[in-house]
Amino acid sequence: MKWAKDYSDDPINAQFGFSIGQRAFFIVGLHPNSSRKARQFLIPAIAFNSHDQFTNLRRLKILTEIRQVTRNNDQHQNGSINPNLIPNDENSSAFEYSGKRIQPDWIPDFKSLHPKIDLR
Repeated sequence: MKWAKDYSDDPINAQFGFSIGQRAFFIVGLHPNSSRKARQFLIPAIAFNSHDQFTNLRRLKILTEIRQVTRNNDQHQNGSINPNLIPNDENSSAFEYSGKRIQPDWIPDFKSLHPKIDLR
């Protein structure tokens, strides 16, 4: 099966997205001991958010507003904004996927089993 169209399987690429059934997803891990209250859940779970929804929110010109509300809630609940939230679309979302504080030289440990697609 092919990777999601317009997305890369290279976690360093700014167009990276997890792909299931040729659709790109932003995947969020939830568990009782998450350092972020919004990511705490009674049992370990995974939330799949379609990248299409972010594209649509960007098209409707409300993505920036939703990001700001999310960051305000994060600040209120946790006393700080999640350090992995990336304020623009120039970097790979793999840094947000990690769920932990990362260093500038961190390289995501993800290897796709699909043939490589170069979108650069």
